[in-house]
Amino acid sequence: MNDQVNVSIVTRHSGSVPVIRELLGKKFSNFEVVEVIPHLNDISEIRGDVLVGILPINIAAAVQAAGIRFVEFAIDMTPQLRGKELDEQTVRGLNPRLTEFSVKQVGKTVTL
Repeated sequence: MNDQVNVSIVTRHSGSVPVIRELLGKKFSNFEVVEVIPHLNDISEIRGDVLVGILPINIAAAVQAAGIRFVEFAIDMTPQLRGKELDEQTVRGLNPRLTEFSVKQVGKTVTL
């Protein structure tokens, strides 16, 4: 028996969601998408045990510091598609994949 994994997805592309769900089915035997977030504003609001999306490395580190697993959703984005809404068919054609990462900050932040 496998424990259910609760997943939060961060994406602004609605066409990514069904692709991510399909990939999650290959990674986890028992999962539920508990929320889809178009933009992550506050890590404390994440409801899932796992966060799937494309995040800056400092945010990914903060997510993991909060005890949430981070799985990157990657696609081979072309310059022509940057800034455009991506439908499911387009996302499927961009080599979509999931990779789980362990990210942590190892030094102090230096500012001006």
